Order: sequence, then C-alpha cells, then structure tokens
Amino acid sequence: MITLDSSAHSVTSIQRQIDDVLAEASNIVLKDLQQGYNLSLQAETLLDHPTFVKEPYRKGRADLLFVQGTVHFHRGKYDLALNQLRESVQLFTEINDPHGLAKVLNLQASVYRTLGDYTSAAESFSLSLNLAESTHDVKSQLRALCGLSSVSALIGDHKGALNYLDGALILVHEANDPQLEAKILNNVCVEATALKDYENAMTSGQTSLRYFLENALYIDAVDALVALAHVHHELGDVALALRCLYQAADYAEMFELHERRIDINLLSGEIYLKLNQPKQAKQCFQSALKLAETSYSKRALYTIHQNLSLACKGLGEYERALHHLERYVAIRDQLASEAAEQKIRNLEIKFRTEQARQEADLYRLRTRELEQLRQQDRAYFERLSKIKDDFINDASHDLKNPLSRILIYLNLLRRHGHTNDERGQEYVDQISRASQLMQSLIADLLDIARLETANTSHFTRHPINVLLQSSLAAFSTQAADKRQQLTLTPISQTLMAYCDPLEIERAVQNLLSNAVKFTPSGGNITIAADNVNEYVRITIADTGPGIPPEDIPHLFQRFYRGTNSRLAEGTGLGLAIVKLIVENHGGKVGVDSQLGHGTRFWIMLPKG
Repeated sequence: MITLDSSAHSVTSIQRQIDDVLAEASNIVLKDLQQGYNLSLQAETLLDHPTFVKEPYRKGRADLLFVQGTVHFHRGKYDLALNQLRESVQLFTEINDPHGLAKVLNLQASVYRTLGDYTSAAESFSLSLNLAESTHDVKSQLRALCGLSSVSALIGDHKGALNYLDGALILVHEANDPQLEAKILNNVCVEATALKDYENAMTSGQTSLRYFLENALYIDAVDALVALAHVHHELGDVALALRCLYQAADYAEMFELHERRIDINLLSGEIYLKLNQPKQAKQCFQSALKLAETSYSKRALYTIHQNLSLACKGLGEYERALHHLERYVAIRDQLASEAAEQKIRNLEIKFRTEQARQEADLYRLRTRELEQLRQQDRAYFERLSKIKDDFINDASHDLKNPLSRILIYLNLLRRHGHTNDERGQEYVDQISRASQLMQSLIADLLDIARLETANTSHFTRHPINVLLQSSLAAFSTQAADKRQQLTLTPISQTLMAYCDPLEIERAVQNLLSNAVKFTPSGGNITIAADNVNEYVRITIADTGPGIPPEDIPHLFQRFYRGTNSRLAEGTGLGLAIVKLIVENHGGKVGVDSQLGHGTRFWIMLPKG
C-alpha cells in the first residue's frame, strides 16, 4: 500500500510538473518561439517517463501538441502544425476537455486561414465558438469571433465580419479588457468603412485611437490613424485624411515600422493623385519605393511602380512612366508565378494532412484543383504575354512614324540654317505637330497598357447628368469655334450608373472629340442618356459625313483609320481605349452610321 501511494503521489507530482512547464511554454511561445519550443521538449521528456507507459497522460500530451503546433505554424511548417493540432483535438475530445479543445480549434482555424482554406477555417472557428460558449470561456469566444470576422472579411462579406465584431465588443466590454476592446473597435472602423457606414467607422476609429494615445500604445495608434485616414478620404475630407497619415508616419518612423511606413506613403500618394497633384504623389511613392527596396517586399514594389507610372504620366515624364509600368508588369509576372506555386504547396499540405482520413476523395480533389490552377495559370500567362507583346509591337511600330518625321525635318532645318523665312518656320511647325502627336500616342499606349494589365478602377454610383455635363463643358469652346450646335438632352437626376466616373468621362470625351473633328462647321452634335433594361445607355450623335459600312467592323481596333480619317489627325487609339474602358465596366459599346446621314455612338453601362 505504501508503494502504491508513493507511486500515485509520484504520478501526480510529474503531471503537475508537466502542467507547470507547458503553462509557462504557452505564455511565452508567442514572444519567443524557440524558448517556448525548448520548454515543450522538457515536458515531452517528462511525458515519456516510464510511469506513463501503461496510462499516458493525455491532457499533458494534448497541451504539448498545442504548443509545438503553435511553433510550427509561426515558422511556416503548416503540414506539421496541422498534424499535431489534429492529434491534439482528438486527445482533448477523448478526455472531454472543451476548454482545451476550443483553444486548439482556434489555432487550427488560423492555419487553415493562412493556407487560404476559408471553408475549413470558418468551420473550426465556429466549433470553437460553440464550445467556448458552452463553458463560458470568454477568451476563446473572443478569439473565435475575431477569427470568424477576419475570414468573412477575406471572402468579401464585410457585413458578416461586422456582426461578429459586434458580438466580440459585447463580450470584451463585459470582460473589462479596454486594450482588446480598442483593437476590436479599430477592426470595426475598417469593416464599417468597407460598408460605407462612415458614422460607425468614425466613432469606432476615434474611440480606438483615443485609447491608444492615452495609454502610449503608439504602434497600435498607427493602425488606428491609417483606418481613420481611409474614413476621412472616403468622406472627401482630404486635409484630415492627410493629417492622420502624417501623424501615423511620425509614429511609424519612431518605432521603425517599415511595412506600415510603406502603406502610409502609398495611401498618401494615391490621395495626391486623385487631387491631381502628381508631383507630391511622386514624392510619396518614391519614399515608399526606397523603403520597399530595403525590405525586398515584392507586393509593395508592384503597387508602388504602378502608381509611380501614373504620377510620372501626370507630370509628362513619359519615359519614366513607361519604365515604372514595365517594372510593374515584370513584378506582377513574378508574383503571379510565386502565388501559383504557393497555391500548389498549400494544396499539397492540405492533401498530406487529410490523407489518413480521406485519402481517395482528397486525391481526386487535389487532382481537379491542380488542373484548374494549371488552366488558370496558362490562361493568365498567355494573356500577360500577349499584352506585353502587343505593347512592344505597338510602341516599336507606330512610335517610329512621328519620330522619323522629327528627325527628317530637323535635318532639313540644320541644312537650311535659320527659321526666319517661311519655309524654315514651316519645318519648326512640322516638328511641333509631330512632337505633340508622339506625346499623345505615348499617353494613349500607357492608358491601354494600364487598362489591360491593372484593375485600378474605383466604382461608385454616379449620376449620369453630372458626368455628361462635365464632358460637354470640355468641348464647348471647340464646338463654338466651328459654329457647331452642341446639345445635351434633359436627363433625370435619378439616372445613375455603377462606374468609375473618371474613366467613363474619358470614354465619352474620346467619342465627343471624334464627333467635333468629323462634323462640319454648322453641324449638330447631340448627347443623350436613357434606361435600357438593366443598363444606362449614353449616345453621342452627329450630323457628320457618316462612316463607310466596310469600316464599321474595324473601328474599335487599335490604330485603325477609316477612309475619311484624313480629315483629322489622331493616334488611332481613341476608340480602342473607349472599348477597353466600357468592357472593364461590364458594358458594351457600338456604332450606328449611314453615309451622308451622320453617326451615332452608344455606350451601355450597368445601372447604379
């Protein structure tokens, strides 16, 4: 009896020692992965004690697997982490420990979320939430709710994300954890902004920021300031948005938060671009570029070069714009390749971890998903290759013509010796016109490359009458000079389109430019808009000479010029740009024309 009592006491003592070591490991692991792992190895040695051969200490083993799974997750060893967490789930289930099971399911869900398996992540978070609610485990409930919110946001369900955050706010308020409450409020600010609930976003963001500043939590304050900057920007208060970003930049620099400094400079530059201040935008993007090159962040470099291309274009620095556009396309190519490889690796991890449970089904799933990825990748790379080839071919072929004219007339000018006579002045005029054409051509080529390779549109519900009035005003002087009657038919103020107003205005102005060019003096140009089923139709009709039937099928091709194109110069890209813009909006564009009876171009856009 004494031996048995002594043995029982020994087992209890070792179990207590294991629990203490693993509790310390759990507390330190997120701060120091290696130290947490070393402590888990000490616990593993104790768990292998001969005392536990006949009756393993399952709770200790489950906690050990949780700690080691945490380490492997944060070190990117996802397949090993999932195997350990799955075994931990089984052990906690066997000993009926809902508290331990809830925390493991939360971590398992985080691994799935990182791998992009949002369905499995949501299932694990939901199971954890149910268990935590049944045991009143507030800590695990909060983790599960915040996890479900993040998954919802990742799949674009911002309303669902906000609902989960509202539930988390109720719990965290009851738990009296003001720091966590402030972090959740900052997430509410982000999700409410995505839903255009700016009042909620502003209130939550300001409350969050106030707590962080009052408690000197300046790193958290950076995220809160950036979130508020987005709110002010969406509300059109650019000055306050920039003020938030300046303050965030100061704190980010103080604590050497390089990634956040990149994001702050990017957002600042985008705001300046929208304000049509390309010089300030360029400075912000160059600051971001310097930081990104130091940290070797390809994804940041990709966005920076894209924006620098737009800023340089706005400054008329077309050579630099083209350079940054080429860098953007090259990095986009690399990222797409790496993303495809990562997807395949993630699928292989998922396959290995599920193999023991469902080998045959998972093999078929993996084969099907890999084939879909290959098809998507092939289609993507073929499209990207065609875009690059078309761009190079277009640039090399059609830029030669205006450049050749410049060189020819420059040589004649040098041979002539001066420009005081009429012929010399004519040469100078020819050079000027050719240069202007070259600038227009480069600008149009850059626009086409941007429209084909980047999704930079900013869609919103926009009143059509405002858009058309703005477009009309841009051509009123030209039309008056030619004694043309430019008419905008009355349009209901409630007629809305879901579009990027700047891009659609560009498309309408391209069509108006053609109408003004080709309509003779004293002619009429009419702009109208109406409802057609699920679309808004915009029409531009003129009383010009009309278009020959054989030209109509080719009008929207790049560099195509109809038989009457000698009446006006141009780049040959205007209608191609119109077609790209409209199709990027999910719309349609077309033309009706009859020789001697004028032309009518039309655009169909989704209703707002």
